[in-house]
Amino acid sequence: MQFCFEMDQETWKKAFATFCPRCVVRLFCHDWKVLKMSEKDIVNFLAENNDEQIETSFLEIEQRRSLQVTELQNGNGDEMNATTDFLCISCLGILMTPFLEDCSQKVAETVANDNYTFNRFQCFYFLPHQLFVSDKVSQDTAKQLFGANAVENEAHDVKEIFKILMEPLVTAKLKVPRSIDANFEIAINISHREAEKKVLPVMKSKSPRSFTHGKGKHPAKRLKPLDGVSIAQVKHAISKISVEELREMSSSLSQPCKVEAIQLNHSSVYVGGRYNKYSRTLPQTPWIIDGKRKLENSVQEFLGGPIKDAFRADGYNFSSSGREDVDVRMLGTGRPYLIELINPRFPSVPQAKILEIEKKINEQTSDISSSGLQIVSKTDCKRLKEGEEEKTKSYYALCRFIHPPRQTQLEKLGQLKDLTDVEIKQTTPVRVLHRRPLAVRIRTIHKISLRGFDDNKQFFKLELSTQAGTYIKEFVHSDFGRTSPSLRDFVDADVDIIELDVQSVDVVWPPGFK
Repeated sequence: MQFCFEMDQETWKKAFATFCPRCVVRLFCHDWKVLKMSEKDIVNFLAENNDEQIETSFLEIEQRRSLQVTELQNGNGDEMNATTDFLCISCLGILMTPFLEDCSQKVAETVANDNYTFNRFQCFYFLPHQLFVSDKVSQDTAKQLFGANAVENEAHDVKEIFKILMEPLVTAKLKVPRSIDANFEIAINISHREAEKKVLPVMKSKSPRSFTHGKGKHPAKRLKPLDGVSIAQVKHAISKISVEELREMSSSLSQPCKVEAIQLNHSSVYVGGRYNKYSRTLPQTPWIIDGKRKLENSVQEFLGGPIKDAFRADGYNFSSSGREDVDVRMLGTGRPYLIELINPRFPSVPQAKILEIEKKINEQTSDISSSGLQIVSKTDCKRLKEGEEEKTKSYYALCRFIHPPRQTQLEKLGQLKDLTDVEIKQTTPVRVLHRRPLAVRIRTIHKISLRGFDDNKQFFKLELSTQAGTYIKEFVHSDFGRTSPSLRDFVDADVDIIELDVQSVDVVWPPGFK
C-alpha cells in the first residue's frame, strides 16, 4: 500500500503531539492491515513510506507518553492522574497500547475473580459520548495540519477499531474463543468523567431544542442516558454546533479515558422438575401483605434456594404450571415447576450434582419434595405454560352439607357420576379480586365421582377432573352465585369445602419425566 505525504518534520511532530500513531493513519486511510499494527510498527511503516525523520519525531513525543504511562501505573487507581500534556484528541487514549493492555488485563482479572465457567464469550463495548465530539474536532484538526485532501471524511470510527484491537487481546488472556452467539457476555464500560462534567452538559444547555424527539410513527430510539444526555442527543447537538465551539469546549480536557467497570453476565439457565406439597400452611410463593411477611417459608424458597446456590447464580425466577392455595396439598406426581437462574457462574452441572441438589431440597423439610430435577432448554419451557389453561387436573375434595341433607339431595349427589364435560362460568372469585382482573372465565368440569360419606352422611368426598384454571372451591360453594352452575346447584343444597388436594397435573414435564 502506498501512503506518501510530503510533510516536514515539524508537521509530523505536531501530528504525534496531537494524535496517537493509530489515529494518524485512521484519519488518513482505511487499511486494516495498518490499523492493526502495533504503534511502533505503524511509525516504522510511516517512516518507510515517507521520511525516516518521522521516527525521530515520534520518539520525542513517545518520551512524554512514557512519562504519562509511568505516572498512571504509580497512581492510586482511582483516577488517571497524568501530569503531561499529551492526550490524543481523537481517541482520548483508548486506541493506545497501554490502555488496550490495561483494559484486557482488567477483563481477565474480573473474570478470574468471579470464577465463571464458560467455553465461549462475546464482548459489548460502551464508550464515552465525548468520542463523537472528538471525532469531528479531530478530523477538522487533521485537515488543518495535513491539508483537506489528505484526510478521509469517512474513516473507521474509534469504537470499530477498539473492538478489532481488543478482541484478540481478551481471547488470548481468557484462552477461549469469541462467538457472537456465546452465552457468556462481557460488557466493557469506558468513561471520560472529565468530559461528562465539562462538555456534555454545556452541549445540552447550548442546544435545548436538540433534545426533544418527535412523536411520529418512528421516534428516535432512546438509548440509556449518561448523566442525562443520550447518544442520540449528542449526535443531534453536534450537527447544530460549529466545530470551533466543539473545539473550545473540548480544549480543557487533559485526562485519558478510564475503564469504569467490567460487567459479566451469563445468560439464564433453566432447571425444571415437579414438586409435592404436604402442608396446609405453606404458600407456593412468599406470602407478603402490606410489606409484612405472613408465613416464614414458601415452596418457591425451598426449591429455589438450593438450586440457586449450586449454580452460584445472582438470583432466580420461579414459575409453575398453575398454583395451589396455601391450605391445599399437592399430591400424586406433583406440580411442574421451573427455576430460571439469573447470571449463573456454572451454566451446567453433572447429573450426579443434580441428584445431590434434589436430595438437599428433600432433606431440608417434610413439607415439600422435588422429583425429576433436570436442566431444560429455553424452548422446553413453553411446555410448562401449557398446563395453566389447556391441560386437565384432578382433585380430591372433602365437602359437607351445611345442613343435614335430605334423601333427595343425597340422591342428586350420587347422580353426579352421570355429569361429564359440564361447562361452567366463573366470575373472578371474591378472594382473588385483589390480584386478578374482574372477568368471566369459561371452564369445563370433565368428571365428578362420589368417593364416600361419613357415618351421618353430612361429610362426603369427591374426585373431580377439570380443565386447568378452574376454581374448585368456588365450584363447590358457588361463591355467592359467581360460579354457575356449581355443586350447590346440582344437589340443591348449601355445601362447603373442608379440604382440597390436587391429585394430578397432566403436563409432560420435565421432558422425559414419567
